[in-house]
Amino acid sequence: MQEAAPEAAGEKAVNVRPIGNSCFYDLTCPYGHQSYVLIQNAKFEILFQSGLQALNAGYYREAISSIAAALERFYEYSIMYCLCEKLFPGNAVAPEEAVLDKVNAFWAPISKHSERQFGAFNALYYDRFDESPIQFDGKFLKKHGLKLKKEPIDPIAFRNLVVHQGYIATREQAIAYAEAVNKYIHTLARRYWDRNQQWLYNMTTVDARLTAKQMGYSYQNGNIMGVDKITVATAINTFIRVTDENYILGEPSVMQLIK
Repeated sequence: MQEAAPEAAGEKAVNVRPIGNSCFYDLTCPYGHQSYVLIQNAKFEILFQSGLQALNAGYYREAISSIAAALERFYEYSIMYCLCEKLFPGNAVAPEEAVLDKVNAFWAPISKHSERQFGAFNALYYDRFDESPIQFDGKFLKKHGLKLKKEPIDPIAFRNLVVHQGYIATREQAIAYAEAVNKYIHTLARRYWDRNQQWLYNMTTVDARLTAKQMGYSYQNGNIMGVDKITVATAINTFIRVTDENYILGEPSVMQLIK
């Protein structure tokens, strides 16, 4: 999000905040009303959008770094999706505090270890779908006709080359990597949608409750309890939006947004 916009003729300036790591933002409208705004996008959606913006601006290495981070956070999202039966038993639309505590205890030992998270993703996906997930590898790129260099090398090796060895990618490589991650996320998200669409909508309450708890509050029935502010839920217009049926049921391509 942009910084505060200048006042238009006859209008008061809108208080705008830059996006950070929280899903809650305390805002004051031009007339002095205070509220918390809940951003309902998953973090991987925002990171992928940041990568697309960097790509369009000509920062190809930075674009790949943000999009690679989006993929890792999508694995985290997938882990939580596979735990939805525990998070939302019966017809529940929000997780109980005791359940969140158990999930936090499960997540804490692997929260800073991407390889452990990837292992947890594979194991929980197998448990949920009774099959191994498709892998983000050279075979996946070849299937979708994408190339990162002269050959469809392993995209993980390519990501490491860029992030850890300072390789400066070309525009074509950055676009191919973005498209590959988009197609991978879209493929799995469609599977999640077909299995239980409601869980995808319910997932927004997980981040909201965890964040509110870190703030020392409780998030219930769409509001942060214990504060004299209303809570307004909204979503940023991002290319990837796993609760948007236009994205899920369509054939989205990053080329739609590349200038």
